[in-house]
Amino acid sequence: HVRIAGSDIMMSDAIPSGKASYSGFTLVLDSQQVEEGKRWFDNLAANGKIEMAWQETFWAHGFGKVTDKFGVPWMINVVKQQPTQ
Repeated sequence: HVRIAGSDIMMSDAIPSGKASYSGFTLVLDSQQVEEGKRWFDNLAANGKIEMAWQETFWAHGFGKVTDKFGVPWMINVVKQQPTQ
């Protein structure tokens, strides 16, 4: 159990019969602050693999994709607020 930015994340390790394999999903973390999102990205990328470098996009102040050192895929997102009409 991990609590990140007010959200509970529950996890379990692999069964003893073999190495864990992660496919068919990506964990996504959303932040309201670019510095926080970048820090999450950098920490997850440590000893992992950057799939898409941290950058600004048309929908986000910051976005990046990384596979952490355990092979778990992540997307970190700092969404731009849409103007209200």
